[in-house]
Amino acid sequence: MAVPVEYVIIAGGGGGGSGHSADDNACGGGGGGGGKLSGSDNVIVATYPVVIGAGGAGSSTTANGAAGANSSFNSHTATAGGGGASNFTNAGTAGGCGGGGASGNGTGGAGSPGYNGGDGLFVNGGDHSAGGGGGAGAIGATAAGEAPSSGGAGGAGFTSTISGSSVTYGGGGGGGSVSSAGVGGSGGGGDGGIGVGTAATANSGGGGGGGGPASAGGNGAAGKVIISYVTWTLTATGGTITTSAGHTIHTFTSNANFDVSALTSPGASMLTMF
Repeated sequence: MAVPVEYVIIAGGGGGGSGHSADDNACGGGGGGGGKLSGSDNVIVATYPVVIGAGGAGSSTTANGAAGANSSFNSHTATAGGGGASNFTNAGTAGGCGGGGASGNGTGGAGSPGYNGGDGLFVNGGDHSAGGGGGAGAIGATAAGEAPSSGGAGGAGFTSTISGSSVTYGGGGGGGSVSSAGVGGSGGGGDGGIGVGTAATANSGGGGGGGGPASAGGNGAAGKVIISYVTWTLTATGGTITTSAGHTIHTFTSNANFDVSALTSPGASMLTMF
């Protein structure tokens, strides 16, 4: 006997890269958004651990921003976002969504199942900019232009209605720049900086913004897990519990258990909400 539930899992976003480098005008790439996984599964009376991946720390050295951490529910795992690039020519780190490349023509990191980060741009005269982090719904933008150049925007995240409202998660961080930083992607991505990059929105799975010259990147955001089911089909506890359109919704922003204590109607049909 089992009852179906639907889920959306968002991993932690990557930290933004820094502009700390031997090159005075180096800028850091935006962190990649956390990867997402959505689908349906059957549950029985049991305890199901829910793990929320942390966001990666923004870099304040020549190392890339830290990758986020994976989130999971019932053996389903979403892959963390990669860190944004630092040290002028570094490539962004691969992940669920790839980090943006540093401003010395650093390449964006590969994203899977999300999107790649954008490339950085070297400009004669020193007006460099870094690439935006990839998002769960779109690629990070490559830095563009000359005197002034602009940091790449973070890639857009993905939008889900499983919570009962339309919410976007997993946006990439914007790329840092000497003069015009990239904005964070929709879904919580932090803005890049001409100074310190901005942190991603809490529990959005967004990537942190890349830092401008000699400045740190912003922190990536922790992820989230949301589980939904037709209200009368089972009894369960765990997370923050709400209801919408005949469904009960459990939202997890920290590690906990989804405890199913009773089943009412095995095999009940579900209204798709993601």
